Amino acid sequence: HTLLQSIDFRDSDQEFMSDIITLIAKRENTTRAIRSKRGLREAAEKGKWIGVVLPYGYRKNAEGILEVDAKEKKVYEKIIKMSLAGNGTNTIAKELNALEIPTRGRKALLRGTKVLNKYTGTIRIITNEEFVWRPGTIYSVLTNPMYKGERRYKDGIIKSPPLIDSATWEKVQQQLKKNKHFSQNHKQKHFYLLKGLLRCGRCGRNLYGRIKTDERTYMCVSK
Repeated sequence: HTLLQSIDFRDSDQEFMSDIITLIAKRENTTRAIRSKRGLREAAEKGKWIGVVLPYGYRKNAEGILEVDAKEKKVYEKIIKMSLAGNGTNTIAKELNALEIPTRGRKALLRGTKVLNKYTGTIRIITNEEFVWRPGTIYSVLTNPMYKGERRYKDGIIKSPPLIDSATWEKVQQQLKKNKHFSQNHKQKHFYLLKGLLRCGRCGRNLYGRIKTDERTYMCVSK
């Protein structure tokens, strides 16, 4: 039964017509999806940002086109300068937090956000105050080619307003390798006998070892 009609599948003619209607509907959905993806790509190629949270250092004009945010560009330049001076991502993050420089998430998600763990089904609420600079965030900013004018989109690259020249960006990548090589944070402090041998029974991911004062466990990265 549908809103428009009833179909008796014991009748071969009605079943046949139902199959035809289903194929037509599938074709329409496929065409609509292709048209939608094409529209999103064309918008991205025109310089529009497709997403909720803008990358740090950028803003949208009245037409929705990406342009450089002058104030955030100064923060980006500070991050670059500190990295080239040999500072690691952890040091840079601490410096920005000490200066109370807000992250993009803190600016955009004033009421915080909810994160669903697809493996456990639990929902975690992240408050606005939790959006602080972290080493992983700094690393993402430093390694994103968008800042040298090469924006990743799907399986290709489109142009974006650069915040840094390509030569300096490459120097940053080389410096990151040096920082990682000499960083104390990347030296192994503990030996995990079962590393790479245990997998989560629910999602199949590798388990990692965690050692605390009163606890020694292996746990899934999705917790």
